[in-house]
Amino acid sequence: IISIRTCIAALLPKVPPGYDYKYGVVDEETGNDFGHEETRDDQATTGSYYVLLPDGRLQTVLYSVIQDQGFVADVSYSRRRRR
Repeated sequence: IISIRTCIAALLPKVPPGYDYKYGVVDEETGNDFGHEETRDDQATTGSYYVLLPDGRLQTVLYSVIQDQGFVADVSYSRRRRR
């Protein structure tokens, strides 16, 4: 017995997974300042996120997720405000 699901899956084109997204929040009243962006292309995902810490430093994380390497992050801090 061949299921309909198997037949439909065989007919669909093989498209590698991929997406892009980005957001950011700046709220002068609360002092919130943070954001995130990410891209996936086939087997690799890369991105970054940032947050303004209460002490005025900006924490930024650059990361990648590659099939064989797992999650790899580089965390940095700066005194400049992001705008």
